[in-house]
Amino acid sequence: MRGSVYKRCSCPVRRDERGRKVTCAKAHGSWSYKVDVPGRQPGYRRQAVKGGFATKREAEQAMAELVTKAARGPLVQPSREQLGDYLTGWLEVIRPTLSPAAWTNYRTCVDRYVRPWLASLPLGQVTGAVLTRHYALLLESGGHQGRPLSPTTVRTVHRVLSKAFGDAIRDELIEHNPITRAVPPKRRRYEARVWTAEEAVRFLTATRSDRLYAAWLVALSCGLRRGELAGLRWRDLDLARGTLSVTTQRTTDTDYRIITKAPKGTGRRTVDLGAGTVAALRAHQRAQLVIAADLHGLLLPSAADGPEYVFVTEDLQPLHPQRLTDLFQRAAKAAGVPVIRLHDARHSCATLALDAGVHPKVVQQLLGHSSWSTTMDLYSHRVDRLQRDATNRIESLLLDPEGVDGGPGVAEAG
Repeated sequence: MRGSVYKRCSCPVRRDERGRKVTCAKAHGSWSYKVDVPGRQPGYRRQAVKGGFATKREAEQAMAELVTKAARGPLVQPSREQLGDYLTGWLEVIRPTLSPAAWTNYRTCVDRYVRPWLASLPLGQVTGAVLTRHYALLLESGGHQGRPLSPTTVRTVHRVLSKAFGDAIRDELIEHNPITRAVPPKRRRYEARVWTAEEAVRFLTATRSDRLYAAWLVALSCGLRRGELAGLRWRDLDLARGTLSVTTQRTTDTDYRIITKAPKGTGRRTVDLGAGTVAALRAHQRAQLVIAADLHGLLLPSAADGPEYVFVTEDLQPLHPQRLTDLFQRAAKAAGVPVIRLHDARHSCATLALDAGVHPKVVQQLLGHSSWSTTMDLYSHRVDRLQRDATNRIESLLLDPEGVDGGPGVAEAG
């Protein structure tokens, strides 16, 4: 590969007796190099030029590194396209590969947390240090009206940009992925606020006449997610057998638009209902049929005349998931118990079950967790208590056998 280094300064050009350019001997200006390197297509070459080096030696070293790198494979010339323009095109390219909700979340993440600050920066000039400083800015004032942004959201920005820059590497638009040198904030574990048994009983007692009492009872006794409650249909219930099948979720994207989808993996499950929950659901259905009769002028309405979804508005329209949360928190405040998220009712169900001695594997199946480790990680403090209780019971069996069910090896009379 042919290459050379040369000095650039403001002095007039001088030449020797053969007409060749003479390098200025003054200690000013800067050094540059130019070298022929392989092009992207086989058999083609292009000239790489770079300047700004303080000394001739620095320019020679940089040129030597470039030549060594070119010998290993084709060189990537960083794109000068602005990051905002690249992300616009990238979002359209990946759109067919994502669900509508996921793509909307990607777009919102880019529009809210990347464009306002980094859109005009050339793609090839985004570095790990630039991204790390940006994450710090988001943590301090990147939220609504300059409020701090949570570490969880900033880590989501990091994941979206990781995908975007990874695709830029694949398309040979940049040589190095700045994400590998960026430092996202540490994951902050969310500490769920759960109700005690006494608080849960107080809430259910206070809401017994509530129009959505059956929804609150199902949330606390079956551990359904908010989207699973909002997506529960009457055909998913078999009240004669006392079972509930989770087959549909009604969730929202970042624009609060409804997304109806099937649960993934073990999220699709069948839950056994207690007699009290079955009774509450039957009463809930009867109340809905009375409303349906008034709305449609029916004398003897049947189940087919009622709404498709179990938990609906007062005029039998499907409830928006956020509206379900608002009604739950309003009921909690009126009942005089701590106001928690509707999703924390699911956590309350799990902790109450573990405190009652229910095996963690059963709790995993009830909640529809994808793995045993998910349940263990979320409720490790409760599982530790079960382990201590088990140790005490085993110790009692070994050291005080007479006090454990009459002791081992004692035959029953007769």
